[in-house]
Amino acid sequence: MINFCCPALNPTILCSTVSTDGYEVTNLVSSNADEARKGFLAYNAIKPPVTITINFFCSVNVSHIILWSQVGCQKSTGFEIYANSASKSKSQDYQKAAYGYLEGDEIGVIFYRRGSYHECIKYTKQLNFFAWKAIPGRTCYFLNNAVSLQIKIIKTRSSVPALARVEVWGNPSKSCDQAIKHSVFKLWADRSPKKETMCCDESERQLQTVSDSDVEFEIPEEFLDSVTCTVMALPFILPCGKVVDQSTLERHEQHEAKWGRAPNDPFTGRIFNENHRPIPATSLKACIDKFLIEHSERQELTYVPRTTGREKRSRVHEASCSSVSPADIKLSTSVGCPTESKEVTCLSASKNVYQLRHKSPKYRDEDVTGTKIPDVESYEEKVDWSLDFAVKSTLAGLPTYTRFNDHVVIQQCAACSSDSILFKLPCKHFLCRVCLVLKKESKKLICDVCKACFQSSDPLRYHV
Repeated sequence: MINFCCPALNPTILCSTVSTDGYEVTNLVSSNADEARKGFLAYNAIKPPVTITINFFCSVNVSHIILWSQVGCQKSTGFEIYANSASKSKSQDYQKAAYGYLEGDEIGVIFYRRGSYHECIKYTKQLNFFAWKAIPGRTCYFLNNAVSLQIKIIKTRSSVPALARVEVWGNPSKSCDQAIKHSVFKLWADRSPKKETMCCDESERQLQTVSDSDVEFEIPEEFLDSVTCTVMALPFILPCGKVVDQSTLERHEQHEAKWGRAPNDPFTGRIFNENHRPIPATSLKACIDKFLIEHSERQELTYVPRTTGREKRSRVHEASCSSVSPADIKLSTSVGCPTESKEVTCLSASKNVYQLRHKSPKYRDEDVTGTKIPDVESYEEKVDWSLDFAVKSTLAGLPTYTRFNDHVVIQQCAACSSDSILFKLPCKHFLCRVCLVLKKESKKLICDVCKACFQSSDPLRYHV
């Protein structure tokens, strides 16, 4: 018996709706193990029904169909199976063959023919918590010579339509040519176990060889993103109470911005404001970091972005903490700029500061701000101080627009020496408003310094 959803048999798959990024319907028949592990998730605004169409390499006599219905917290609970027979005249004429619903903790459903029940048990004996649904005898005919199947998700458990895995088991129909049958059996025999992720035989062997530690390992549900069902790196609590990762929130905001909408809650659509906005889940973040550190060797967690340290240090960290002396490091062109190798590290900035401290007479004993160079022993402390020094030395040479120059002369009134509300005379001297009004009333419009006469319309308001 052959699984016709195996990637080696080149099935094609389509969906009637859009999917969540990274959880496309093609993951169900993908040869990439990482993609196949994710499964299919419809877009978060989609509701049932959702139809998934699978086209086979040849016409198939279907024996049984296995559906894994849960992807993270998202779970589908109702399915309908439609078949398109090669003997039918219309290529899009699909007939309803079976339907079934999940209850309680069931994680999937198995549709089987009554005549092949014992053979089906042979291939599915390792699958627990699955619903068994017999295909009615009057509709079994539709599964003979099937060239394609439609899986319709008709119900979910308060989530988006989801499907983790699909397997369609059967044999090439009798109407197929011998050459096609030979090709199918050859592809099935030559399939790569590493690329095949949906095969029951492979799953059975993996379950038999799995260790006790692998069985006990489970990612807590509260660590998973409510939208993508992946482990969160920076969790945020939304106003609706759901918890999502910061990257998920940013992608949602970018998607909304394309349509001119303001940032809003991805579940309720309510626009964020000062009192209605996401809040960092600091306690949950600490628990996730502890979990990632304790299970850093797990293959399942290699894709999670880390905000905490890894077991192996990065090259930049190793370089910054190494015992290489500054004299052995090549000079970069300027402080904070990348070298010719285009690698920006703290060592390049450190060397520039080292040059300022030991090569330039101007900054030998103190920095540009007048701060005396501290005596540090470890090289890490030198690097920390050198970065601060580099920033200060760079900012010291830049103009400032928030304070007055110490050399600016404050103008005053030529009569009373006041510096408030000044007016500039044609002779370049200044008078305050009070003195100007008094001169206008006395009709003596004469400068007190140079004795030059002026008219009442000549003074101009002076702004500092």
